[in-house]
Amino acid sequence: CLKIGHVVIMETSPFSFCGEKLSEDELNHIKFQNQLVGNEGPFQQANIYYDCNELEKAVEFYKKFIEQVEKSPSQEEENLAISYNNLGLIHGELGDYKTALDFHSKALKIKEEIFVENDPSIAVSHNILGSTYQSLKEYKKSIEHHKKALEIRLRIYKEPHVDTAASYNNLGFVYENMEAYNKSLQLYFTAYNMDKAVY
Repeated sequence: CLKIGHVVIMETSPFSFCGEKLSEDELNHIKFQNQLVGNEGPFQQANIYYDCNELEKAVEFYKKFIEQVEKSPSQEEENLAISYNNLGLIHGELGDYKTALDFHSKALKIKEEIFVENDPSIAVSHNILGSTYQSLKEYKKSIEHHKKALEIRLRIYKEPHVDTAASYNNLGFVYENMEAYNKSLQLYFTAYNMDKAVY
């Protein structure tokens, strides 16, 4: 699920089916079903609320899931990282970028512990952190994270790829905000040519 302007990605299990708000009966039915699968219950329900733009409920259930995992450590690190990521996205949508940074940093830390160095999900976290720092006008940190995302993607994808093009584009956007227009234009052209090669 792509969110906001320039490539921020919500991470979720394959539960993204909701085009409009669910009725209370439907949500209660889902809640009952999810209670049957332990810690997955609040995690999956949080994803559903997020997909349906019920942000307050999503926050409530992501936090409930995090509390459960913290009380009873289990093999839930990946879902914990996803929960932190999505809480960060919610706070970013609400304009609370500092809280968003905290959650995204937690997500990245977990991913770096459980995934291999060049995992695409780590690049996603760096991309989101870069965009969040940009929203705070902390351009140096934004560039640092976008460059890390780009480096990972260049190692993963040997051929032109849309994600690599997105990283070039995101860097161009930061430099544009810094009024470094020549650098920005070069990066935009690189992104454009790569997109053209892909499609």
